[in-house]
Amino acid sequence: MTVNQSADYLQKYLDYEESADLLKFKFDGTDILIWPYIRSYIITLAIMQDKGVDIEKVDNGFNAPKVTRFRAVRYLFSAIFHRPHTSKSDEILILTSDSLIQGDKEGKKFNWLHDPYAAIFPQKTLIMEKNEGYKYLEPKYYTNTRSIGLILIKARIKAHLFLKKKDINVCNLLSYIRKDAVFAFPETIFTSLEKRLNFYGGKEKIERLYWERFFDKSVIKILFVHCAANGGSGHILKAAHERGIVCCEFQHAILTRNMVPYTYTKRLIHNKEYQNYLPDYFLTFGEFWNDFPKWSAKPVTIGNPKAQMIKKYLSAARDNKKKILIVFNDFGAECATEFLSELLKKYDKSHFVLRPHPHDFLSADYIREYAKEHEVKLDKKRNILELLSEACLVLMFCRSTVTFEAMFFRVPCYIYSRYSVEEEKDYYSGEFNTLQDVDSIIQSGFKERSAIKDPEKFFGSDWESKYAEFVKATVGISR
Repeated sequence: MTVNQSADYLQKYLDYEESADLLKFKFDGTDILIWPYIRSYIITLAIMQDKGVDIEKVDNGFNAPKVTRFRAVRYLFSAIFHRPHTSKSDEILILTSDSLIQGDKEGKKFNWLHDPYAAIFPQKTLIMEKNEGYKYLEPKYYTNTRSIGLILIKARIKAHLFLKKKDINVCNLLSYIRKDAVFAFPETIFTSLEKRLNFYGGKEKIERLYWERFFDKSVIKILFVHCAANGGSGHILKAAHERGIVCCEFQHAILTRNMVPYTYTKRLIHNKEYQNYLPDYFLTFGEFWNDFPKWSAKPVTIGNPKAQMIKKYLSAARDNKKKILIVFNDFGAECATEFLSELLKKYDKSHFVLRPHPHDFLSADYIREYAKEHEVKLDKKRNILELLSEACLVLMFCRSTVTFEAMFFRVPCYIYSRYSVEEEKDYYSGEFNTLQDVDSIIQSGFKERSAIKDPEKFFGSDWESKYAEFVKATVGISR
């Protein structure tokens, strides 16, 4: 499939979004738009269906991962103990996720993206963390870190006890979408979407009140929200915008053209109400990435904290690399294991390392059982740069910045030609090989890549001074 074909898949839904009156629907009893909370997910799901993916298997009925009673109680107590509070010196707020914790630093849990930026203004920055696995990981490298857990728990309990389980406006939006048949989903998907939106609607109504009170009591001037483009934090951005707080997002991963969360129609880009649900600025890794997003946020080149970490791991990289690193997400897990099963017929199992995407959990049981059965190493915890320093080959079954990080280590990288991943080869000027079959890998001879010509273009190293300059110029905060 070519880039133009990929763009055509998305364009159909952008055309619908441009013409449809989707912004008239708001959660019942609020002024909160519904569309931002479902936009990225529903369009991505539709594109996957167009490409032949079984979306009923992918959607999973909006079922959360199973959590034991012991873990739930332990998480409640940790959420209470680490509950959010702010001081009169906290002028910068970073909302992050513990999925960004990759290994330890000085024996403490280190958030590779946000901890370095927080450390530039250590007396003025508060980090609030969403705990994806119902577990607060500690000790923290950046000590002024709190958990958002208690806000989420309270909001869910109150929504369950006091709010209607079914939002009439959610039903109206889904009926409106059904009417035009652009999203030709099975009925199970619409049922799941209704469940998802009713959950968001109830929780966000109450959660927004907490954030409004929090911002009113604080002296926060600038807010950074992880994955703000995805829409799930729209009520937080809206509350912040209404109080004059500048809202931003740090680039945390790979960007491509036609990437749904970062590709908007002119109607939404210029809609003042919708802009409240999006950041004002998007801080990128390097100049290379600035033209990819098509939205209202202004791109600002800052750099990437990993640039320094890469240098560290490069100096320690082994000469005799033997590991084949297989990187995948939920959607690519099955294809990854199919390929690995073929490779295991030709190479010893000790050569392979499986690395799942940190955000994904739907394939966790499947991968764990596969790794155990085939006696293949599954590594979810070590820093990805350490794994790359040991790798002679990288096989990608998802979109990830690992494709670029591998360039610094001169490791050949193959991207599997399914689930839209093949478009990277065209976008990035043939830097990567498209993975078609096992024989193509064997015939390549695992040839080492040539040295990267312009690393600053991808991952700028002067991120500390550029970040400090941005904060000072934008909200007047100095080091």
